[in-house]
Amino acid sequence: MPTQITTHASEANEAERETNAAGNVPAMESIPSFPKLPINSSLISLDIGGTLIKVVYLVKENKNCMTGCSEDAIECRTLDGILHFFKFETKYMNEWIEFLRSERLLVGGSSDRQPTGFPKNMSIKATGGGSYKYADIFRDRLSITFDIVDEIASVAAGANFLLQVTGNKIFERVTGTHFGGGTIFGLARLLTNCQSYDEFLEMSQHGDNRALDLTVGDIYGDMGYPEHNLSASAIASSFGKVNGSRKLSEYKVEDIAATLLRDFTYHIAQISYLVAALLGLKRIYFGGSYIRGHASTMDNISYGLNYWSKGQVEAVFLQHEGFLGAVGALLNYKKIDPNILVQDTPTPQVSSRLSDVGE
Repeated sequence: MPTQITTHASEANEAERETNAAGNVPAMESIPSFPKLPINSSLISLDIGGTLIKVVYLVKENKNCMTGCSEDAIECRTLDGILHFFKFETKYMNEWIEFLRSERLLVGGSSDRQPTGFPKNMSIKATGGGSYKYADIFRDRLSITFDIVDEIASVAAGANFLLQVTGNKIFERVTGTHFGGGTIFGLARLLTNCQSYDEFLEMSQHGDNRALDLTVGDIYGDMGYPEHNLSASAIASSFGKVNGSRKLSEYKVEDIAATLLRDFTYHIAQISYLVAALLGLKRIYFGGSYIRGHASTMDNISYGLNYWSKGQVEAVFLQHEGFLGAVGALLNYKKIDPNILVQDTPTPQVSSRLSDVGE
């Protein structure tokens, strides 16, 4: 039976506002700190999305993680190298290209260089919609060509690698949705003025969704709706309390962030469950940079999935879940045999939660 994959579009237009619903003035944005790629970087791959660029590179015989590389590394013992990961927002693509020009990215150790400092006829694996959009820019400004790998095939290959799956590697794209990581980040910027997704997640940790969410108890009273097994704390309408007479400026951005995160993660859980139910699947592997190992994100998804499936469908989260496409693209280099790549800790993270959905 083929592996069935549901993809979530992560693209959303960014919105700039001088003030948000809570009346806050936006903070100044800073250009991210890019890690320097060492001379012994033998392979590199890119997954260029509408919101984020994910980069994976293999460093041979390097015992230390690169300065500025915030993601955990994976040791590939049979290749005598270490896979490194980093990501940044796609809007900083021009800054990264200038960084690469100034640092003279060295890949493959070739002495045959162009005036740009890069090896002649240099080609790197790339996937995602941006691999088409930015191909000419990389060719013209860096003399680097993209060897483009299909996006869905890359995600499947990356997931198989992280799970150490072997077999016929047959997969099928069964559906998609426009409601993804880029959606929540776009809404978060509009509503909270956050300058990064990590800042949004941090805000959500200090907020209370009950300040904005309308619960079953708000409608039926403290007993809830027991005839249909709905507790008083279950959410009846996300942001439902905003319809009252309270001024928008009185709402805390932390409460807005907490409400938005819960609404988003519950929707992802419910959409995933409905697709799984149609296909008879009992386990769902969640990927995407919106997860980021964030405890509340994983708990909410697990919690919602357990509720709607009545405990019949399991949610599983992978380390480096946001880099599946980039890892899969890297495995397309001819010099790599994906069947011999072994990582030290392939165990997926299974998140669970004790409370009821909607609380």
